[in-house]
Amino acid sequence: MNFYRQYSLIIGLSVLVVVLALLLSSSDIVFSSGVAFLDADLHGPSVNEVYVETRMDLGNEEHMAAFPLQMGDWVGYDEDTAEWEERLGADVTILRGYTAPGIYRPVHFLVLRSRTSTSFHEPRLCYPAHGYNITEDGKDQVTITHADWVEEFSNISIPLEKLIVEKVTDDGKLERLVVLSVYVKGNQFATDAVTMIRIEKRILDNGSYEDTVNVEKAFLTEAIPLMFVPSEKDGWNPIVSELAGWGIGGYFIIVGLVGIPIGIIVYPRVRYARRPVEDKSYFNQ
Repeated sequence: MNFYRQYSLIIGLSVLVVVLALLLSSSDIVFSSGVAFLDADLHGPSVNEVYVETRMDLGNEEHMAAFPLQMGDWVGYDEDTAEWEERLGADVTILRGYTAPGIYRPVHFLVLRSRTSTSFHEPRLCYPAHGYNITEDGKDQVTITHADWVEEFSNISIPLEKLIVEKVTDDGKLERLVVLSVYVKGNQFATDAVTMIRIEKRILDNGSYEDTVNVEKAFLTEAIPLMFVPSEKDGWNPIVSELAGWGIGGYFIIVGLVGIPIGIIVYPRVRYARRPVEDKSYFNQ
């Protein structure tokens, strides 16, 4: 007890600082609001992320199987996922080809989920590993004009990672692909899981890069609103405000958390102050 009595003030103040820092921290650290964001960067922060709420469980194959095979003029068909699961080291929840009138080569639509971003084979690593050369590596964006998105928000642009890759096939032909990707991230304090949405389309032999990108963006403007709704990121919302919103139970938690360090400081002083002054034996403990 001598150590505790001597250092109780320091211990209590240290715990109080930790508690106050926790209570004043963003509630996103502990409480997941169900809001995710779309980002063009797999690793690290981005200044262009777009906050959304998901319409479906992107990591659930059954939920994703219900994703429409027909979206406007687009008609899809399922493709084998085994090869891509091996390529990308993640669980493929959907892999489809979609075509539309005038679109002679399909847009390949892939959604896959990995438990951690470190085990994820991002496209700029995956394609070279399978014989492709990257001829362009950059960023792009697509503006969503769907009615559900523009009703309350306008000019929302989804950031995209863009790759142009090429390789010579076994029959000696040059195959060129445009690959657009976006990553879905949630509460990174609660989970490291990340979902990638990837669009791939082959550039026609007599086609242009710009035409291929425009086709892919047209597809995304149909697909994205079926998966997400836009959400405004709230301002700084500390944990103490979140707890206070729970009512009396939240206030009890706040009082309890603050009371712990105060108790550490006060208890030894109250306890030893009650001892008779003439009884000095406890000073020698």
